[in-house]
Amino acid sequence: LTKTYLISDMYYVVRNLARSLGATSERIEDIKRLEEIVGGAIDHLICISKDDKPQIIKNMRLSSNRVSVIPSGVDVKNIKFSGPNFEKRTVLFLGNLFFEPNAQALEIIYKNIYSKVKNCEFLIVGDCPDELKKKYKNTKFKFIGTLKDLNKVFQKSTVALAPILEGTGLRIKTLNYLAGGIPVITTSIAASGLTKRNKKNVIIEDDFEKYSNIIEDLFNKHRKSLN
Repeated sequence: LTKTYLISDMYYVVRNLARSLGATSERIEDIKRLEEIVGGAIDHLICISKDDKPQIIKNMRLSSNRVSVIPSGVDVKNIKFSGPNFEKRTVLFLGNLFFEPNAQALEIIYKNIYSKVKNCEFLIVGDCPDELKKKYKNTKFKFIGTLKDLNKVFQKSTVALAPILEGTGLRIKTLNYLAGGIPVITTSIAASGLTKRNKKNVIIEDDFEKYSNIIEDLFNKHRKSLN
């Protein structure tokens, strides 16, 4: 009636994310039906990763010319390149903790990294359920909620984490970290949407037992560079 186009944007391959998060077979079937319904209703779809495009086309029964890949980015005019602040010894995690993969990452950080890294403050930035705050809040493990200006936290951060185990697409948090010049430790899954060039600028490690050593090594290398 309005002669307008209906466009959908897709940040993940939905059924894959649901399956990895333990959705029941009945729920997966519901998602499959919804994907096909949406695919038949929209004029065009935008996804943020070329790796996701073939599966989205298949799942939603779309033709290739109805799907475009437009990678996400950050506004480098607003995110200032500050570099790591080694004086503060601060470890940063950025993410909406109502999103299950981020909540899982928080648990990994608390159990596998926070308990092993000495004399560091951990800052958790983003919207967060009250139960997670109560579960993990500690003197050196601080929840500071959402921030309009990420530069405030980037300027006092030494290293940033993205220990994500689930999902597809491209992690905006990683792009923000890189824009701020903060060293990033992440998983191969979380780095999957990065270009080969940008993958060289992050530390990719899937063994969370090694994260604390990587962080300590960064501090040690900095101290040696000052001597």
